[in-house]
Amino acid sequence: MTADLNRSDWAATLPHRDYDAVLTATALHWVDGPRLAELYREIRDVLRPGGVFVNADHMPDDAMPTLTARLGERARARRDARHRAGAALSWPDWWAQAADDPVLGPLVEKRRQIYPTGHSPEWTPPAAWHLDALRAAGFTEAGVLWRGGADAAVAALR
Repeated sequence: MTADLNRSDWAATLPHRDYDAVLTATALHWVDGPRLAELYREIRDVLRPGGVFVNADHMPDDAMPTLTARLGERARARRDARHRAGAALSWPDWWAQAADDPVLGPLVEKRRQIYPTGHSPEWTPPAAWHLDALRAAGFTEAGVLWRGGADAAVAALR
């Protein structure tokens, strides 16, 4: 199954009509603000009553911009050190290795066909923006479930 979340008809490609839970992780920062607000409403519509939605992504804390920036700098420095030491692959190296894998290679090629120039610019509003958009989309409860530096997971109930 392939669906373009930038299109309002993406839910038609789903194998079922309603779900108990929907989880996204580091994916929705590719969607711009107005479309993401609509997408939240569409996700709400595919959830059963009482269903839960969780979105984990880059969501800085707008109440602590200086500390969030420092944490982000520290995380980047640690990640760069791990890459230089060979303890972890950089994203370009990871994608190159995946492209060489016999199982993942065709999927990497399919990704290249969908995103020939790479992904769209990232849009990373603060968690508060997501919570407001989730409530406006009709979720009955919304809050920060987890935070780690500039990353967070927000959860919402239908």
